[in-house]
Parts: sequence; structure tokens; C-alpha cells
Amino acid sequence: MIIPVRKLNYMDSHLDGLLWQTQKLLPEQKVQLNFNEVDFLRPDCVVLMIIVSEMLFEKVGTAVEWINLSPDVKSYLERINISQFSFISVPKPEYKWFRSKQPSKHLIELECISDPAQLQETAIRTRDILKEWFPGNLRGNAFYSDAAVIIMEIVKEMLNIP
Repeated sequence: MIIPVRKLNYMDSHLDGLLWQTQKLLPEQKVQLNFNEVDFLRPDCVVLMIIVSEMLFEKVGTAVEWINLSPDVKSYLERINISQFSFISVPKPEYKWFRSKQPSKHLIELECISDPAQLQETAIRTRDILKEWFPGNLRGNAFYSDAAVIIMEIVKEMLNIP
């Protein structure tokens, strides 16, 4: 089944339609999300598409293919390491960014967090990247620290970490 993905300026406006189409799926059915109308993906839309893809995967048991991605979107997905999700199949971009095994010092990457130590490291890296993105004194260091704490609290809640 090919499911069209509409322009994703605000994903929540199209989420119901995507989820409604999942009711028709059968186990082992091939599912493709067609992104031909999408030329830009906001980070929140990427996260929602990952959640939708996982729901589709749980229903059909096969990886969800993301098809007809623009070259820029493919490169962005590669850069944020979308391939770490085994339930999503995304074609490689025509040109490959030479991806280092080291985390980026300039981009807040998508990351699967599984333990408190990894969460702490990610929050610190996020705080440091935000300092680079927003140089100067934005309310002192409170802005950067507050953002890192918010991320830590959200993830801790999801992982049920005390």
C-alpha cells in the first residue's frame, strides 16, 4: 500500500488521515510512505513520521519504505541518522555526507537513548550546541541549561527513570 504524505508544515493536521489509512493494512503487507509533496521536514514532523512508521511496522511486521524523498530531505535524514530505526527504509542520498562516528558539534542529532548516562551526555551536548547556535548572553547561561533540563525531563519520563 502506498500512503501519500501531504506537505508537512504542521504534521498534526494530517496525522489523523495517515492513521486512518493504517486500519486497512494486513500483516506482511508492504507499506510505502510517499513524500513526493514534501520538500522540507521540520524536526517535529520527522519525529511524528518515525512514530507513525513504528505503528505501521507493528501492524504489518515489515519495514516501512519512505519513497520519493527530495535530495535535500534524503540528505537531512541521512545526517540525523534515520537508518538507526530498523522499521524504516530510506534510500541513501545521491551524494553521501561523510558521516563521522563522533556526534556532531553543530547539529542536534536524532538519538535513541536507553540509559541515564547516555541521557546526561546527550543533554550536555545539546546545551553546548545551543550555546553555539545562539551566541551571546541570552539570559546568561540559564537559557542553555533550561533547554537541556527540559530535554532530560521529557526523556526521563519516557524511560521511567527516577
